[in-house]
Amino acid sequence: MRAAKAERMILKQSWLPGSVTPAYDGLSLANIPQSILKGFGAPSPGPGLSEYYFDPSLLEAKKVVLLCADAFGMELLKRTPFLRKMEGIPLTSVGPSTTSTGLPSLLTGLTPQEHGMLGYRLFLRELGYVTNMIRFGPSEGIGSFADEGIDPQLFLPFKNIFHSLRENGVRASAIVKADFEDSPFSQMLYHGADVTTHISLPDQLLKAEKSLKAKGRVFTYLYWEMLDTSSHVYGPYSEEVTRELKFFDLVVQEFADNLKDTLFIVTADHGMVNTPAKKTVDLGQHKALLRNLAAPPSGEGRFRYLHCKKGKREHVRRYFAKHFSRQGMLVDSSELLEKGLFGTGTPHPEAIHRIGDFCIIPKKDVIFTYPFFDRREHLGGHAGLSKEEMLVPLLWKQT
Repeated sequence: MRAAKAERMILKQSWLPGSVTPAYDGLSLANIPQSILKGFGAPSPGPGLSEYYFDPSLLEAKKVVLLCADAFGMELLKRTPFLRKMEGIPLTSVGPSTTSTGLPSLLTGLTPQEHGMLGYRLFLRELGYVTNMIRFGPSEGIGSFADEGIDPQLFLPFKNIFHSLRENGVRASAIVKADFEDSPFSQMLYHGADVTTHISLPDQLLKAEKSLKAKGRVFTYLYWEMLDTSSHVYGPYSEEVTRELKFFDLVVQEFADNLKDTLFIVTADHGMVNTPAKKTVDLGQHKALLRNLAAPPSGEGRFRYLHCKKGKREHVRRYFAKHFSRQGMLVDSSELLEKGLFGTGTPHPEAIHRIGDFCIIPKKDVIFTYPFFDRREHLGGHAGLSKEEMLVPLLWKQT
């Protein structure tokens, strides 16, 4: 009943036609860390989860585990026998619904417009490149700006949940895949945490169990990426993803059953939609559009930013209306910022520049690719505002 009410509230509050917009006032991904911080008595940058749907007394627990399963949206939750029976409600992802935007919100409590990580590929005026924000390097190349001596933390310099909890006497740790430990994105996200590495999901959860045996108050953060990887490659409704879900559900159930005196929370950064090849729009084939842009199309296939040359906004608007009106919407980026798609609070000084002049918001299964950046064909995508992408679970178990 509570879950159904939360979903109705989210859909009722959504203000963009045919879309689900983020519910930053208590039913979004960004509200989770705000509530965790409050529960541990630490300063919080926002209001936290709505107390109508989530009892804040749960967070009086001395030990809290937060597991973020990448791409584990509400549609995937329906296919998990154990997890779907946990107590929980739907939340919204953030805008755009993508990992490089969602995880900074999940680990700082800031909304996207505040932290400035507004997409997977962003035109950074500071560097003069469309930048892959996970690799922290040029989107059209390889390598990282970190190799040139540029500190990734400069692009997410805010106090995160780990810093805030440690300052309040909480042992705060992150258990990170060994392959990701030294990546620029991990450097942005996990500074301040006691970082331990793992090589598999069972290894990660076993290390989490051990971390919870420490005396005193403990916060442990876990991230699992394989549902996202499989959904991109095979599509979210594929047999391959179904198998991945079965494995995930079984291993997490065993972990939950072993916990004692702990609040266990499961969520996701975003959901996923099918993006069949026949619904792909290749922007590289539209030279008349590209020559009116001051930078290559940024963002990603399900949420594109267009930076127009001076005096060319109306050319771009007319071109989109003529060629793409059936595939998606072209919306003024400044309008989306003003209406709160990217969050609340004081916008990052570069936010308005990173989102460009227009946002392309595709219809449910359409993807707008740019061949110089999007070299792989994906059967699943995210970052858009469909219900499948935007609704994510907030699940909890008090042991």
